[in-house]
Amino acid sequence: MNITEINIDGFGKWQNKTFPINPQLQVFYGENEAGKTTIQKFVSSVLFGFATAKHPAEQYLPKTGAGYGGSLTFTVDDAQQTQYRLRRTSGKNGGDIQLTNLTTNQVMPPELLDQLLGPVDRTLNDATFNFDLSGLQLLTTVTQPELMANVQRVGAVGSTSWIELAEQFDKDADDLYRPRGQKPALNQQLTAYHDLQAQLKAAEASYPDFVKRQHDILSGKQRVAQLGDHIKELTSKRDELARIKQLWPVFEKYRDMSDGLPDVNEKLITAEDYADFLKLQTQREQLMQTSVRQVAQLKEQTAETPHDVQFYIDHQSAFKSQATLFDQIETAIHERQYSRQQVAEQSDERDQIVAKHRFNAPWPTPLNDSEYEQVSRLTRAGQQRATNGSKTREQWLMMGVGLVLLLLGLIMSSGVKWLFVLLGVAGLAGGWFNVLDWFRAQQAHGTVPTKESSISELTQQHHMAGFPVDTWLVLQPDIQRLNQLTNQIDSLKSKIQQLNADINHFFEGYQFAETQLPLTNLSAADALLKARQYTSAKELAVATVQGQSQQRLQLIRENSDLQSKLSEVTTSLQQVMQRYHVQTPNDFENLYQQQLQLADQTAERRALGNQLTPEWLAKLTSYQDLSAVDQRQAEVTADLQSDIEQRDQVQEDIANQQALFARQSEDDTMPMLRQRLANMETQLVETAQQWLVDRLSAQWIDGALNAASADRLPAIVERAQTYFATLTLAHYTKIEFINEALTVTTSQGTVFDVTELSRGTAEQLYIALRLGFASVMADRTAMPLIIDDAFVDFDRHRKQAMFNLMKELAQQVQVIYFTADAGALTTFDDNQITEL
Repeated sequence: MNITEINIDGFGKWQNKTFPINPQLQVFYGENEAGKTTIQKFVSSVLFGFATAKHPAEQYLPKTGAGYGGSLTFTVDDAQQTQYRLRRTSGKNGGDIQLTNLTTNQVMPPELLDQLLGPVDRTLNDATFNFDLSGLQLLTTVTQPELMANVQRVGAVGSTSWIELAEQFDKDADDLYRPRGQKPALNQQLTAYHDLQAQLKAAEASYPDFVKRQHDILSGKQRVAQLGDHIKELTSKRDELARIKQLWPVFEKYRDMSDGLPDVNEKLITAEDYADFLKLQTQREQLMQTSVRQVAQLKEQTAETPHDVQFYIDHQSAFKSQATLFDQIETAIHERQYSRQQVAEQSDERDQIVAKHRFNAPWPTPLNDSEYEQVSRLTRAGQQRATNGSKTREQWLMMGVGLVLLLLGLIMSSGVKWLFVLLGVAGLAGGWFNVLDWFRAQQAHGTVPTKESSISELTQQHHMAGFPVDTWLVLQPDIQRLNQLTNQIDSLKSKIQQLNADINHFFEGYQFAETQLPLTNLSAADALLKARQYTSAKELAVATVQGQSQQRLQLIRENSDLQSKLSEVTTSLQQVMQRYHVQTPNDFENLYQQQLQLADQTAERRALGNQLTPEWLAKLTSYQDLSAVDQRQAEVTADLQSDIEQRDQVQEDIANQQALFARQSEDDTMPMLRQRLANMETQLVETAQQWLVDRLSAQWIDGALNAASADRLPAIVERAQTYFATLTLAHYTKIEFINEALTVTTSQGTVFDVTELSRGTAEQLYIALRLGFASVMADRTAMPLIIDDAFVDFDRHRKQAMFNLMKELAQQVQVIYFTADAGALTTFDDNQITEL
């Protein structure tokens, strides 16, 4: 089977995705979480069924609500190279499937899929053809029977049912007998048989002991009876001594008690006076305790006023005076900030004007209205002089020409003489008239004699040096704006200076509270906020303290009332004590207790007399003191303990003898034991025969399947041996199963158990076994080899050897390789690589 296309409708992260597959070697490359394992699980799920809800992690349900499932397109290696499309979608029992023969364009029955897969099910596929790094790390559990079972599943037609039958025979045989078992029937029968043999042997040797044991039991019981009587006597004596020891203090008190009574006041305290005394004393103590609590509360409330709150109270008027200016100072801070912003903006505009015209300090000042008009006339006069200057030159030229013509007319003597004279006189008259008119006009405007002096004064006065007069009027708007900006900036700076003074003056008002309210390193806004918060918090604290002051005043009033009551109770108490000539409550109490003691002693003497009967008095007087009682008690106790231990030991011996005697009495006779042994032998033979039948049946089936598989296990091991040598660069040359355990041999002949190999080498061994299995069994089933990044523990040389081996195997079995190793891509052709 060669997969040629994967189409995913919805599976895990993939939706509506199609991947063309190289029929020989296909490499999927992608970083972590690119979806490589999802594609691998999709191929297995479409071939063998979707995971159920019992294994939600294996379902890969799409998160976006897309349809669950997809299809695989594959070609089978038959005579027609038939192409199929297997489509599996969400449904019961692993999903609904549709199998289509694309060669004939026919929908095929779903049962055909089992025929196409042959003996390969999900378990065999995961164990052989589909593996990743975690699967390789299970190599230490591979045994020869497991590998042979996989060979049998593929090598013999219908072998699955026979293998299941053989496994059942093996299970039945194990249920009958296991070498180290305890519960199997044959194991239990063997144990019972051995026990019967031991019983029979013991019965034959133990009869003389039976009679002797019976005699020992009887003697032991007599000894126990004797010890029991003695223990009773000692127990009675021990109890008597314990009673004497218990009565000894009473006996001493009775013996030492005098007949006289203690001296007391002749007048006895009546019960009524003592009751009044107790009542008044209790009231007095309660009132005194209440008074103490109230005084303590007053002290606590006085002490509870924190230092910072007391500081605020002491300076509350100053803080409140500052608080009235909060809004004003906040407005001043905002105005200062706005004024600073205006200064910055206007300074920028002024700098731009200065830079534009390259003004130098001192900057030009604007002309007033009369100066502006004067410069305007000067400018117009200059323009007019330029125009009149050309006309004046023409008039002087006309006068020159007229003079020349006049002189020529006077000199000439011909008839045109007068014509020249007339033309000359006319030219002189016209030119002189125009020149005279120009002088009159200059004198009328008054500019001729004062021009130079006026310009010089204006240039110096308005700092216009370096600027032509004809540009002055053009510059006036910028000069006026410059002057306006300068005045505004100066005004704003004066305002800011005043605001700074007001703000600083406000914060100077907090200098007295610098330790409680430090504002030095804060901005004005932050300092004002802190001052507001401090004032609010302390006002609240002051209100709390004032409330406590009201409570303290109430406590003072209550304590005053209480002191009055205490004085009344004390007076009444003193009146009671004076009737019995005592001054203090302790004296009164002592007097009353002496009276009670007298009554108690009288009652006690009477009670002692009731306890100490003449019999007990006789016993008590037989001992000199309590130490003699203790000594006798210790002797009796030691004797008693010794007898008890002897009795217990004898009883234990009797119990042991009786147990042995009972066992001998209950044991069957020797003929009965021999009969039971014979019966057990018969059961053993029957069970052993059944175990042999089950075991031989399993071995016969296994041998038959081995023969049907054409003894392929050696071929698989030999092929795996070749692959393993390739992967390890000929360091290991042999693979063997020794006592069903997997071992390898180096080129120098050193043998290693698989558990002794490094992780990378162990993984290479398992890959060699899988590849050997796939290549040898390819004639029975050619499933694609699907490898999910299983070479991360390989060094670069062995990894390259693995890639070369994959290319070699791809000529025989399709290989689909998933990897996150970008360096591996250089080994494969572009048409073999799909980047996710």
